[in-house]
Amino acid sequence: MPTVRSFHPYLLAVLIAAAPFASHAQAPGAGSTATPAYAVPVERLSLGKAKGKFGETTFSAGGYVFAGMTGVSDISGPFSMDMLGSTRKVKRVTVRFRFTRADDAPVVSGLCSMRTKMWSGLWNTAENSLYACDFKDLPPETDTLEAVVPGIEAESNAMFSFTTINPEKYKVLKARLRYKGVTYEAVPTGFHPEREADQRRVADGYTISRDGQLVGRIDFPDYKGTIVDFAGSYDRNGTFITAPVAEADGREAVIFFAGHLFNLPEANAPALLR
Repeated sequence: MPTVRSFHPYLLAVLIAAAPFASHAQAPGAGSTATPAYAVPVERLSLGKAKGKFGETTFSAGGYVFAGMTGVSDISGPFSMDMLGSTRKVKRVTVRFRFTRADDAPVVSGLCSMRTKMWSGLWNTAENSLYACDFKDLPPETDTLEAVVPGIEAESNAMFSFTTINPEKYKVLKARLRYKGVTYEAVPTGFHPEREADQRRVADGYTISRDGQLVGRIDFPDYKGTIVDFAGSYDRNGTFITAPVAEADGREAVIFFAGHLFNLPEANAPALLR
């Protein structure tokens, strides 16, 4: 069902949210609590505060600190067009990150990025490239992170515009991490596609597997009522990471992966829509 949006300053927007959908086997529907057994002993960690640079969202968990800073730049070039309320743009989304131990000892840092093509007007559409990360302190030929992120439609300058909220598109949302020679994969635990219209995080969380066995997860807070967020503080205070107890079981990698999933620019990145 399409969402009707009005962006004229004197008109109210009318949003028609799509109903929650029945998701595929790897990503249980919203409200599902079924979780397979973990392959290793794990513990549930709440995210604590941590010092960061201006513009960073930082948190501490399990003896580590993750800091991420998201930026969006217009790189449209000849692709750009703005005519009668219709626009075409290409934007580059970047996430600069630092991962350290609690005593500030560096572990790994780097840059993640993707390109997103946006068409807005009467009908809004978007198409993302693969989200990929380069690790400054690890071998690029063996260690990296990649994610498939569904396109989030841009807002239109037209008086009225239509956006189709398509729950099916979120089935592609997944991520893969190659860290110190070991492969980890993450898939959503469930979705709330109707949050897209409010520029809020669509995924409920992610399970994290190593070589096909469950070793961790990250769970985001549920959005209820009016939320005023600042620098990701609401998400940080309501998010939990489940990670292995032992370093030998991948504790560092799971917390590192969860930090990237926390910063993944899906519908919770309002800067994408400006």
